[in-house]
Amino acid sequence: MSTAKTPYRPSPPGPAVYPWVNKPDTKFAPAGSAGVYKTGLVLEGEAAVKFRAKIDADAQAAFDAETEGLTPAQRKQWSLYVPYTVEEDDEGNPTGRIIFHFKQSASITVEGVAKAIRIAIFNAADEPKEIPVFGGDIIRVMHKSRPIKLPSTRKAGVRLDFLKVQVVKKAERDSSPGGFGAVEGGYMGDDETSFGAASGSASTDGDY
Repeated sequence: MSTAKTPYRPSPPGPAVYPWVNKPDTKFAPAGSAGVYKTGLVLEGEAAVKFRAKIDADAQAAFDAETEGLTPAQRKQWSLYVPYTVEEDDEGNPTGRIIFHFKQSASITVEGVAKAIRIAIFNAADEPKEIPVFGGDIIRVMHKSRPIKLPSTRKAGVRLDFLKVQVVKKAERDSSPGGFGAVEGGYMGDDETSFGAASGSASTDGDY
């Protein structure tokens, strides 16, 4: 498949997972690298099935193109690379949720010149805004499939490049500082024993 003929398209909306959208992640970037923007997107149900089918088709087309000149025996040594993870429960059964992974280098080279990249962020009205994007926010990702080949692992498929993110809905968060949240059935402190009164062992050794 050719990226020149592949337009950017919006993903279905879903919760963001570990988003690095406002600034690139540089923790594991090579020395001198500007890092990488990235985000996961959780989809489930029919939206996940349809989106996965489109990505699978792009990945298979890229795989066929990359392995076209190989013999059948050589081709069997290669496997398909897809940019998503199928979530499983503790027993290894699919939960119906799929996490799609989007990436974009913070700097690209065009005709020998390095160009800094920023991810454009839009609100629900499709207006550009400076919005901090956090995990759990409902987002859409403007993306396209780019063929990749990974000789070290003998995989070929596509990566999901992206340039824009739309924040459809912000996740609700508890803004109170230091709150733990209620624990149903937990200790309520309704007895009359005051702090420091003799109750059981009076020793505090080892509490801290």
